[in-house]
Amino acid sequence: LNVIQATLPGMVEAGFGRIVNIGTNLFQHPVVPYHDYTAAKAALLSLTRTFADDLGPQAITVNMVSGGCC
Repeated sequence: LNVIQATLPGMVEAGFGRIVNIGTNLFQHPVVPYHDYTAAKAALLSLTRTFADDLGPQAITVNMVSGGCC
């Protein structure tokens, strides 16, 4: 959130931007009890989706990449 807030004015001024958040699939398929970690990553997914909705019209894309295992 802090990095997005710090760089957003420059992206708006430039008329485009790219934000990529790093997620995980552990909150969808928990294999270990990392409650605080999975809750934070779920919140990051929500943050990514809401920023994408808000910033998309300004040509700023917001995405999340989530690694996972088979």
